[in-house]
Amino acid sequence: MYTKSISSFKSESEVAKGGFFCCLKNKILKVRSIERRFNMFLEKNPLWSSLICLSEAIRNQNFSRKSINFWFKKLVEKDDYCKEDKKDIISSLEKL
Repeated sequence: MYTKSISSFKSESEVAKGGFFCCLKNKILKVRSIERRFNMFLEKNPLWSSLICLSEAIRNQNFSRKSINFWFKKLVEKDDYCKEDKKDIISSLEKL
């Protein structure tokens, strides 16, 4: 697993960028990638829809709304949801 100390970042905004870093008690940052987890679930469960794989990838990971929205647009196939339901789906994903 990739870790990086806080002192090696240039600014706070770089630390918080994209919601991919999580500050731990010992001030070590751990990279958490939705895409990596998504691909893992997709590979293990090829019959699952992309929306189900994304929901499993973010479950109990405390990703930000911004990160979830970004990866939703990038990873979930348009056929897996109705365009009108997108906001409700993203709100539900946040609660996982």
